[in-house]
Amino acid sequence: MSFEAARDLGDGNLSAKVDPAVAAMLELPYGAKVVSTENHGFSFRATTGRIDVKLVDGSRQRFFMKVLLEERGRAMVHGEFESMTAIYNLIPNSVPKPIGWGTYETIPDTHFFLCEFKDIDQELPDVRKFTECLGTLHKNSKSPTGKFGFNVPTYNGNLSQHTEWSDSWEIFFAKALRHALMHEISARGPSEEIDILSPIIFDIVIPRLLRPLESEGRSVKPCLIHGDLWYGNTGRDTTTDNPIMFDACSFYAHNEYELGQWAPACNRFGFEYVQGYHSHLPISSPVEDYQGRIDLYKLMNDYYSQNGPGHFESGHMLQNKTPVGSAHPPDYGDWSGDATDQQIDQYSRWDPRGWSLKKKIFLAAGVVVVIVAVVVGSVLGVRANRYPNYSKLNYTLKDNFSGSSFFDNFEYFTGADPTHGFVQYIDRAASTWLNLTSATDTSAVLKVDTTYSGSEAANGRQSVRVTSNNTYADGLFIFDVIHTPYGCGTWPALWLTDPNNWPEHGEIDVVEATNAGTFGTQSTLHTSKGCSMGVKRKESGTVDNEDCYYEANGYTGCGVKGTASTYGPEFNSKGGGVYAMELRDAGIRVWQWIRSEIPSDITSGSPDPSTWGKAFADFPSTECDIGSHFKNQSIIINISLCGDWAGASKYYTKQSSCPGNCKAFVRDNATSFDTAYWEFGGFKVYQAS
Repeated sequence: MSFEAARDLGDGNLSAKVDPAVAAMLELPYGAKVVSTENHGFSFRATTGRIDVKLVDGSRQRFFMKVLLEERGRAMVHGEFESMTAIYNLIPNSVPKPIGWGTYETIPDTHFFLCEFKDIDQELPDVRKFTECLGTLHKNSKSPTGKFGFNVPTYNGNLSQHTEWSDSWEIFFAKALRHALMHEISARGPSEEIDILSPIIFDIVIPRLLRPLESEGRSVKPCLIHGDLWYGNTGRDTTTDNPIMFDACSFYAHNEYELGQWAPACNRFGFEYVQGYHSHLPISSPVEDYQGRIDLYKLMNDYYSQNGPGHFESGHMLQNKTPVGSAHPPDYGDWSGDATDQQIDQYSRWDPRGWSLKKKIFLAAGVVVVIVAVVVGSVLGVRANRYPNYSKLNYTLKDNFSGSSFFDNFEYFTGADPTHGFVQYIDRAASTWLNLTSATDTSAVLKVDTTYSGSEAANGRQSVRVTSNNTYADGLFIFDVIHTPYGCGTWPALWLTDPNNWPEHGEIDVVEATNAGTFGTQSTLHTSKGCSMGVKRKESGTVDNEDCYYEANGYTGCGVKGTASTYGPEFNSKGGGVYAMELRDAGIRVWQWIRSEIPSDITSGSPDPSTWGKAFADFPSTECDIGSHFKNQSIIINISLCGDWAGASKYYTKQSSCPGNCKAFVRDNATSFDTAYWEFGGFKVYQAS
């Protein structure tokens, strides 16, 4: 191979001599000769050119090269090479084949990207071929980590993009937009507009539009995207008629992000392209959020397209363009005032590459005004629709409370009842002797004394309260309940709390009822200040109160009530069933099923709440930091008697029509408590792996 080292870049044309690093990368066969190098095309930030090689048999090979300077230029050519290579591996007929990237040997701090040269015209690619090609790219791509991001930094124009890996599209996009705004702040200084808009965009708009993509069993596949797919980075191969795309700045993203670049009318990819694309990939669910998502993605694309002098685009890949006059990219500071007539006249009035900086500034200001108007106008509606991301978690079994050893997992409480009940809680030895707790291979029972009356129960009827030895910060709790306690004066509960740090560490009442037990179960939270449920919720139960602060609403907390079938005689008559409670950062949810309707994934030991549908009670984290309000939770089972709730006349007399005085009834009617017992098939605690 014949070549000489390039000494410089000349006066706007690449030297006919190529740098040794470039020559080595060409890997030409013996006898081949570089016959010409010439400036080709147009780019704001790079020197671009074509290398023509004559082979021994007289045929020609042509290569395209882009040259940039300094460390940022090195990162830019590296990012473009990795992007184009990833795309080429999936749709090789629709991108110029990348050859390599590197650094000149002869010119300091000068870096290049090298690929095959294609003859490309300026026509828009065929709708059917182009959208099929893009659909293939998105459908067949697979993130090497299963996450959103990219293996190297990539640059949209001369600005770096956020490409660090993330499990969640919502989180990745938010970080990417913050990264873009940091460019703006770095270049122009602090901005009052950004300070005003940021909380709205990041706390309201992004969660509202992107979180549903990864909620309620939905998920987003990380797809390889081009990253800057405006019409100027596409064309038609004049030899094969294939659609061609170039100047990629890729990462793995939600596939619809690619279409945000098409939203402006001036982009020329009209409705027929969008429609054609979605004939290959359907609109993501929820479909009703589609336009909002596109507008949000457009916001990011608008920023990159309007920031600075223009795209780091390759109109240079198109034929018959006027070459750039300088061999080096212009400095940022050179782009001030209006562009020259010659530069403007190259483009249509709708092409942003021909706009003056003044026009771009006015347009950007107009975009900000419109965004503010639209966003602020919808703040209240969006805020009302905030909802956490209950994405699927993979649960594995941690603790199993079952069989004859069921009560070995608990400590017996013998202190005074904190709820002022007319009850004496006894220890394990006494409860075993009185048969108030017992366990077999198939079930465990906890009940109220039915033997002693009158003076023998003058200080309260004997009962049991047990607290699990293990504590939990999160998890999925499956409670198999065969029989729920009921009867006048009873106040049974299956709940979780940290008894030594109440209410600071919160309380979760999973199952709770009083007296006749014919009014359904109630699930309730009791917390310290700062936990409210006056937000969007997805539940089948009836909301009682929304302020979870333990002193609010007469110390009742924030509860959700069920129908008669969820507890007591009706529930028991159907063989009982299962109550499930999920405790996680996104929120707390409770489900309930009768025996014949228990989901198969629960009975098989592989529970998946994302498939269970609407919960009975939903306590989302929207305005309640679950992690800070609920800590070190122990499982507690008890049956209190009378006390602040069951003994109140509103519930004892008026609601359940129980006789006389609660304490007197409890003291003197031992046999009335034959139905006052819990029977459990077992408990299982799962935690996310």
